[in-house]
Order: sequence, then structure tokens, then C-alpha cells
Amino acid sequence: MFDVGQGDSVLFQTDSKQNIMIDTGGKRTENHKQPNFNISKYKTIPSLKSKGVSKVDYLIISHPHLDHMGELPYLASHINIKNIVLLKDSFSKAELYNIEKICKSNRINLIDVNNLHTLTLKKATLRFMDTYIKDSDDKNEQSIVILISYKHKKILLTGDMSIKNEELLLQRYQLPRIDILKVAHHGSKTSSSHNLIKLIKPKISLISSGKGNKYKLPNQEVIQRLQGFGSKVLDTQVNGEITVKLNSNLTITTNQPN
Repeated sequence: MFDVGQGDSVLFQTDSKQNIMIDTGGKRTENHKQPNFNISKYKTIPSLKSKGVSKVDYLIISHPHLDHMGELPYLASHINIKNIVLLKDSFSKAELYNIEKICKSNRINLIDVNNLHTLTLKKATLRFMDTYIKDSDDKNEQSIVILISYKHKKILLTGDMSIKNEELLLQRYQLPRIDILKVAHHGSKTSSSHNLIKLIKPKISLISSGKGNKYKLPNQEVIQRLQGFGSKVLDTQVNGEITVKLNSNLTITTNQPN
């Protein structure tokens, strides 16, 4: 989990060096100012390079909010991205036009998640869970939710899904116990319901949030709920970049911010 401030960006890497990135981080631009892309320039790209990552096989954009996709233009022109996966219905015509332009100029294949139920890599399967509330005005409720199965490990990536999405997830799927949970919506109380956490009992819960953010996230009640079900909770605003090795011990290393 990259340290991108009040945003979201995660890298999943298999031992055969296949790289899946979920979201890019990004800042909401004030008064239509030009974005500065400092997050990618000073955080994400140096981190990818330090890990020897020169290509991303799939970049999944969970939903069209800038704190999840704002760094896309910079990343696309500075690192080799093969495919971008998103829910086309969730984007405005203008947003989609811009993404298609980025894909064209950087030779990236654009995939609509509606046409992709699972993605099979060597030893890893990504399952796209249909919990979209397509008529919702809240784009968070159109987040792509992914269950990764890898070497007997289960990872749940939740975008900014809400409790309504969680209810659909519980109704439609038989969820396993989860080893690593990417906590939805930066630890907001609009997600991580008692029903979901009680069922999946994540061993490790990762929260991406910005230092002293105005939303006062993560919510303390959510942290206590996760810890109450035995989860080890880490948060980028405290721990910086967080790496979990997918070995039997789930070894965690953190890169504390300066």
C-alpha cells in the first residue's frame, strides 16, 4: 500500500513478477488549478523503481474519484501500463474521453470490468465481485471490489464501497476468511459494517489515509471494530508505505514517513 496521503493506491505482485495496481492516488484540484502530480513523482514512481517494477500488467481504477485516479496521466506517461480496467458506466463521457486519449497515446488496452468476471494469472485469481449500485448518485457505490486468491491467501480490495455494497456482497457471495483487507473508504464509518467484519475476520487491515485529513479518517469506531475481531490494523498516515509479504507469517514491513 503506497503512502499517497488522502487517497488510495495498492500494488499486488506475484512471485513471477506480474504486477497489478489498484488505483493511483491523487488530489482533488482546488479551483480548477492544474494538478501537480507530486504524489507519483516523489512517492509512487520512486517506490516502484526501488522494487524493480518497470511495467504494470493491469491498472484497476476502482471508481472515478480523483483521490483514486488523479495520478493516472502522469503514471501512464512514466511507466509501462499494459491494461486499464474500470467500470465504464460509472464515468462521465468527458472522463471516459480523457482516459481513452491517455490509453491511445500510451498504447494501453482499456477493459470494461462488465466484460471481466475473473482475471487469472500464474498462481493468482482476481475475482470481480458484482456489488455495483449503478443507479446510485454516489460514485463510491459503484466501486470495483476484488477478491484475490493467491497461494492459499485471500485479499479483499474494496475501493470506497458503502455498507449498501457490503450488504450485496454478503447476499450474493459466500465470502471466505480474509488474510488482508484493504479497508473501504479510508476507514470511514460508511463502510466496514459489523456484519461484514464479523464474517471475514481479516488478519490484517490496511487503511490509506492522509495525515491530519479534514474528514478525521479513519473513524475510531471502525478501528475498534476491526481490532475487536482480532485484526492487526495499519494506517499509512501513521505507518507510511506498508508492505505485506504473502508468506505463511504475512510479514509486514513499513516505511515510516519522514
